[in-house]
Order: sequence, then structure tokens, then C-alpha cells
Amino acid sequence: MSHEGNTVLLPELLRDCERIRHSQTMRNRNPIHHTALAANDEREQPALPRAAVFTRRAAVAAVSLLFVGWETPGRASPQSPTKKLETMSDPRVKTYEIYLSAWSAIPDDERAKRLRESLSEDVVFTNPIQTRHGLADVAVHLQGFQQRSPGGSFRLNEMLGWENHGIATWQLVDAQGQPGFWGYDVLAYDGQGRIESILLFSHLEKQMLK
Repeated sequence: MSHEGNTVLLPELLRDCERIRHSQTMRNRNPIHHTALAANDEREQPALPRAAVFTRRAAVAAVSLLFVGWETPGRASPQSPTKKLETMSDPRVKTYEIYLSAWSAIPDDERAKRLRESLSEDVVFTNPIQTRHGLADVAVHLQGFQQRSPGGSFRLNEMLGWENHGIATWQLVDAQGQPGFWGYDVLAYDGQGRIESILLFSHLEKQMLK
């Protein structure tokens, strides 16, 4: 590899890359030790002209990107698929999660309690099949879900909102803990922060517009 007449051999680059990776690891673990190690490396390097030093460091940096990847403040690294979801603290999220938990396999009195905490008395729940009005009607719908899918539940994946509006992405989880189909709830909140309207969309083939 050459630049303006200065040649950097690949074996030397690889050794420099390894030192960079090692130095980064030591910096995370022990800053004091890393500082001493960096100073030793500087002493071991032969004196080079300014242009040659710049060329060598630029070449090392370029090759290092192949090993450690590129990270900038404005560019986030891809998240691990096994990474746990971050906890959300917005009151609208907490209210929705209480409602979502009412779908789970719990006693009917506990289900009714959670619905009272999260939904307005005149709530309107609409899905592609039917519309439910009021707390008692929604409770019947959730009981029917447990009869059709014993032990099933729903989890919140993500939620967006502004003022008294929200849209949540949910996912079905079966009794064995395996994820199933997913969809959206379009939400409206009343003046007390309870949900007064739920418009449900399931991400199913028959509901996809083409």
C-alpha cells in the first residue's frame, strides 16, 4: 500500500491494528495502564518524517475500520436482535401496558380492575370484526381471547404519541412464550389520561392493502 512514495507493508499494518485493538480494550478496562502502554508504543516506534507518520497512521486507521467498524455520534450501530426492550416511562405508555396486561390469563376480577385503571367508562374498542362499547363489553372480548388462545398474552414493542394520541406496536405471545403475529393500536386518551378509543390493526396478509 503506498501514498506519495511512502510504502506501508501489510504485516506492519496488521501489527499496528492489533496494537490499536489491544489499546482500546485496555482503555476500557484500565485507563492508567492504557496510558503507560501507549507511551511504551511511542518509544518503540522509530522516528519518521511528518508525511510518513501521517501516511502510516491514515493507512492503519483505514485497515482498522475493517476490524472494528465505523461509529459516529449520528450513526447508531445495529441493535442486537436479543437486546431487551428499553423501559418506557411516559404515563401514556404505562396506561397502555396496564390495558395490554388485561388480555393475559388472569382472574376476571383482576382483569376488570386493570381495565378500570386504563380505560374510560365509555371506551370504544374497534377491530376488523366488531366494535365494543364500554368496560364490560371490552372485558367480554378479552375473556373470549383467553378461551380461544389459553395462556396467550400481548407485549408492547414500541409506541409513538403526541398530546392525547398514540400508536402502539404490539405482538402476540403464546402460552409457551413464543412470539406470534403483530399489529398496531391507534389510541386516544381522555382528560384523565385513560384510553377512550382503541382502533386495532393486525399485520395479516388479508389486511394488507395492495
